[in-house]
Amino acid sequence: MAKINRKANYEEKEEALKHDATFSMAEIEDVLELIATHQWPDVHFSDNECDLWSLIRRKLGIDYR
Repeated sequence: MAKINRKANYEEKEEALKHDATFSMAEIEDVLELIATHQWPDVHFSDNECDLWSLIRRKLGIDYR
């Protein structure tokens, strides 16, 4: 399975932080892309993004079995 092409970048994260946001929309899209393609986060994802990935999967009952 091919890795996703991340949409999020450093500049977007900095802009989100200026507005007291935890995630930029691109980061959320990247996490949702992981879920949609049944992939696990790798080292390119922050701890917060991994937590979001886990939360969404748990709340929606998404299992990768």
